Amino acid sequence: MRARTDTVQIFMRSRKAPTHLFALTVMACWLCACALSPQTVRINPVLDVSQLASRGQGTTIALNVIDARAGKTVGYRGGVYATASISTDAGMAAAVRTEIARAFGQLGYRVVEPGADAGIALEVEIAELGYAVTEDRVTRTVATVAAVRARATSGSITRTGDYRDRRTKEVLKAPSESENEALLNDVLSASLQRLVADPDLLKF
Repeated sequence: MRARTDTVQIFMRSRKAPTHLFALTVMACWLCACALSPQTVRINPVLDVSQLASRGQGTTIALNVIDARAGKTVGYRGGVYATASISTDAGMAAAVRTEIARAFGQLGYRVVEPGADAGIALEVEIAELGYAVTEDRVTRTVATVAAVRARATSGSITRTGDYRDRRTKEVLKAPSESENEALLNDVLSASLQRLVADPDLLKF
């Protein structure tokens, strides 16, 4: 009777083993999928010029925006997502130009296409957009940074400006794609806000 009982127990253990292996395999695959999941964020900055005085008086600006970064990757998600990159979409420069043009338009300037006949030629370079994560035992800190350069020319006079902003936020888990999108848009908007608010850049 005991021999039969031992045989049944061995048979049951052999039936359970594949189930455990299957569960472990599924979990490993899930973790790998998460770790290899990159994010592509849409850049759509928002500028607020409601508190700035109108100063353009109809002056025309030939506005050109260039993405001068080495690549589209801004950083990595960190933690189990350490190898998962965060990149910007292909429409970044166009979106930045649209918003800068809208803001200067509200300030009394008339924005035209690059190379067009204008009183001022303004070139804006997106020099940096970065994302980094540092972790401790409980929380993680997400740091974002943005830097833009501007070069305004009218006749023989050229003015330049550098505008930078950096922000940090503590989180308990890796931000989602939409959350990272908001973080990066916020820091880029802040640096562009400094550019638009600079009273000396377009003073000719």
